[in-house]
Amino acid sequence: MAFDLKSEEDVKEYLENIGIEYRFDCYSEKKPESCQLLGEYLESIKNDFDKALKVYKNNCDEYKYPRSCLKYVILGLRGKAPKITPAEAISYLEKGCAAGCGESCAGAAELNITEAHKPQQGNDNKEVLDKAVQMMHRGCELNFPFACYYLSAAHISGRDYIGIKKDMKAAFQFADKACRLGNLEACVNLSQMYMRGDGVEQDVEKGRIYRTKAEDMMPDTRRRKVVFSQ
Repeated sequence: MAFDLKSEEDVKEYLENIGIEYRFDCYSEKKPESCQLLGEYLESIKNDFDKALKVYKNNCDEYKYPRSCLKYVILGLRGKAPKITPAEAISYLEKGCAAGCGESCAGAAELNITEAHKPQQGNDNKEVLDKAVQMMHRGCELNFPFACYYLSAAHISGRDYIGIKKDMKAAFQFADKACRLGNLEACVNLSQMYMRGDGVEQDVEKGRIYRTKAEDMMPDTRRRKVVFSQ
């Protein structure tokens, strides 16, 4: 049957058929990709967040599907009344990281750092913080741009509380990768490093090239607010 999608009834029928297809492929065919799509369908089309949460959780637990582990945490922590605890969020982000999701690695790292520095946890939870830094490195290895940018920024200033010392050469290497992966802030920093010769041999021309690259990535409204070092 053809759908012209101009009729409201046709749109509703089309969406219902998609839902039926996703359910069949997920529950009968045991396809984790379809379970992920079903979760997104329930979340975005049906606005049934409780059912979507269950689908994401099961798909992460049963099939170790990395995107579902991440979505379970994002949806579970959303709103004023989170449905999962920070500890559970970290656990599922770590599952997603182990399954190859760089965004989950970075998320687990940030949550671990946040939890380790809560007053009731004390400020010297070295084992947790070491693990967090390792997970941020893993996120960068998996080409998640923010993870590489985070490590670059940490090395620029030095963050003793997580055991990262100031190291401009390391900062340059992480900024270079993050910029190549499309992180705007990393490209801005890379431009300044070349201009100043911080962590890399000074090269004003390359600094200008990366400045242009960063400007091309910016919305016009933001472009006017960013000041580059000359």
